[in-house]
Amino acid sequence: MQTRAITSLLFISSAILSGCGTAISLTHQNPSTNAKVVINDKRVKSETVYRRDGVMDPIQYFGDEDFETPPLAYLGKALEHTLPANDYVLEVSKFRVIDIFPRRLNAGVSGATAGALASLGYSVIMPNIDPKASDNITCLASGKIQGNAFTQSVSVPYAISPFAGLVKKDSSFIAAVNGCFTKLAEQISKAP
Repeated sequence: MQTRAITSLLFISSAILSGCGTAISLTHQNPSTNAKVVINDKRVKSETVYRRDGVMDPIQYFGDEDFETPPLAYLGKALEHTLPANDYVLEVSKFRVIDIFPRRLNAGVSGATAGALASLGYSVIMPNIDPKASDNITCLASGKIQGNAFTQSVSVPYAISPFAGLVKKDSSFIAAVNGCFTKLAEQISKAP
């Protein structure tokens, strides 16, 4: 009975820590009148779904279903606001929005972070950050825009309010996710 109670407590704690069951809100973007981006999604299926390796793992990889707005469509709209007037084709071979939260989970992230990301093919595009320093949202992407290859990653730190009910509804978390998309679009827009 005690084991079942501990397991239930771990599950509930994990759901609160990860914000499970709630879609991430992305800031509404006004339509661009200058640039038009068409997205060619070449990601493998495993990159479009949620992944977390256990309740004590301070890294979660969001899937497309974790967002109210499809994340690649949102990235395309963000690019339309940063690119000069033209029609663009964005071919995406890798794209992930990753929540790295050692402080929120109160766990250290060591070389395991780099190892876990490398096992998924992200070692080349992992930003030069210390993931132990703060909780952060990291956006990783590689592909081509107008035939020009790009490999980009950006990270935006956040600090969850001690009064936050759900992580995915916390203003700092939402600002970090939205900021990550904006910064990633700015980086990709330098490729053409």
